[in-house]
Amino acid sequence: MKEREKRKNSRYITGALLGLVILAVLGYGLTGFIETKRLKTPEGIEKRITGFAQVVIPFGKYQQVRVLDGEKGIAAVKEKDGFVKLIDFKENLLLDLKPFISIGFCQGRYMALMSSKGWSAIDYEDALNGGKIQQTDFNEIDIPSEGRYYVGKKYYKKTTDLSSCRVMDYRGNVIYESPYNLKLTSKDGYAVVCPENKPEKIVELKSGKTVFTMGENENYRYDTDNLWIIEKRIYEQPAEDGEKGEITDYYCYFLDRDFRPALGGKKIKVGDISADGRYMTVSVSENGTSFSGVMNEDGKIIFSEKERKAEEKDRSYREIIGNTVIARRWDGKNYALSYIDIGEAEKAGKPISYSIGKGTADFCMMDFEDGIALVNREKDLSGTSFLFPSFNYAMSSGWYDGNYENHWMEKFEWGFVGKDRKRICDLMFSGAFPSDNRYAAVSVSDMWGVIQFK
Repeated sequence: MKEREKRKNSRYITGALLGLVILAVLGYGLTGFIETKRLKTPEGIEKRITGFAQVVIPFGKYQQVRVLDGEKGIAAVKEKDGFVKLIDFKENLLLDLKPFISIGFCQGRYMALMSSKGWSAIDYEDALNGGKIQQTDFNEIDIPSEGRYYVGKKYYKKTTDLSSCRVMDYRGNVIYESPYNLKLTSKDGYAVVCPENKPEKIVELKSGKTVFTMGENENYRYDTDNLWIIEKRIYEQPAEDGEKGEITDYYCYFLDRDFRPALGGKKIKVGDISADGRYMTVSVSENGTSFSGVMNEDGKIIFSEKERKAEEKDRSYREIIGNTVIARRWDGKNYALSYIDIGEAEKAGKPISYSIGKGTADFCMMDFEDGIALVNREKDLSGTSFLFPSFNYAMSSGWYDGNYENHWMEKFEWGFVGKDRKRICDLMFSGAFPSDNRYAAVSVSDMWGVIQFK
């Protein structure tokens, strides 16, 4: 289920070819962001943790740490100025991943790894069993959470012009290649070809056959087990040079798995979609007015803001995590958040929610796979620059793992809650990843380690 949850958040991991730049960024200290109340020595950290967890991998020894499999006790680590390797929780070496110098986005058994030349992707479970590791040195890669393939991009030297885009398996074999941008669909075995200024098309990877071609100004948006969701963009009048103007509006329409019209020809704006494809956030227009809501895959609006109180009608449904939709409302100064159980609301016929305000409660990632969820709170409450972005989107976009100087994790305090949403610990960490089998990689200042919850 965790894998399916991440599927919709797959994005491109940007990798610069200049390894020194990446190393400089990854080594960027977090100290300037840490409040003085935080303890900054390994001894102090472990003392604070004692009440709710124990330290499994010590703090400060590794520059990067990821828990890959909490049940089997497998972690990926990188020593300062060293190479990536896989270890167990007793720090025994399982696999040396030289020449890779940085850990990128991790999706289940799949990892993005960077060398001094570029990005590669591996199936670490296969590699531990003797499988081949192929260094590909792409400029960018896209790793879905499910399926057998990933996408790698290469650019012409000293330009951002695409020279090659390839669908790859995790042993380095080329499955499909195009001079145009490629996207993998959620349905395994298909990809979307995205030529510039030409219609997008869906191709079957095995045969290379085009199975559907989109119309003008249309692009692939999502797909579920039962539906293809196609977006139609509406532009301003073209400029004198023939270039398209700004996008003024859009809507989505729906096709069944055989590309026939579905849901009665509905045209509707789609925001986010649940990992299992059962629910989607939508914007609905009726009689000249628009309102936000949640729709199921049968096209039924489960609930909306149409009947809400006037002061709450500016609420918008933003992200779906599991069966929970996160709603956001501007109160004039900050964004207030609500968590709504979609299943309960569907049964009751109305939203069932509790609200939190920015900075007054924790933003919950809702990843209760092992009874524990990651939470954060923005440090600087004076502005609204960070509007609680999707954790998975931020991770896969390279906001923390890539060459971005503005690391988003550092703008938040991090902690964990139980299923009752009560804190297991204070927001004491400067960075953290979701727990796996009650193990989690966390950091204080620039020191990463692994803890095991009691």
